[in-house]
Amino acid sequence: MPDFLRLLAGGLLVPAVPGDTILSAMKAAEKNIQNICGGRGMCGTCRVAVDEEFLALLPEPAFSETRLLRVLKAGAPNHRLACQTILDARHDGLRFTPAPPPTKILLNEEQKNECSIGQAGRT
Repeated sequence: MPDFLRLLAGGLLVPAVPGDTILSAMKAAEKNIQNICGGRGMCGTCRVAVDEEFLALLPEPAFSETRLLRVLKAGAPNHRLACQTILDARHDGLRFTPAPPPTKILLNEEQKNECSIGQAGRT
């Protein structure tokens, strides 16, 4: 099992380790990817379009991820949430492109408060 993985994000090389999510790997590499909810799978802003050849290697999306993409009407069949996609050794060379953010973001009041608290603490 490799100690590290190489991801290609829109042509940019992003190092990762097994167990990372796509989002955590992007953040660690200081690559910009939107994530309004802080990676909790609540907003859909961290969608990525995964190259078709890698889709079968990814774990099935959880019900909550599938539901969010469907509600946002933002999910093509190859779209996944970067914060919910956990990487393993089979994903070395994974190619994906950050997708444009959805045109609407659905957060309940508690989530809105959490997100604004989280955003206020960031520099």
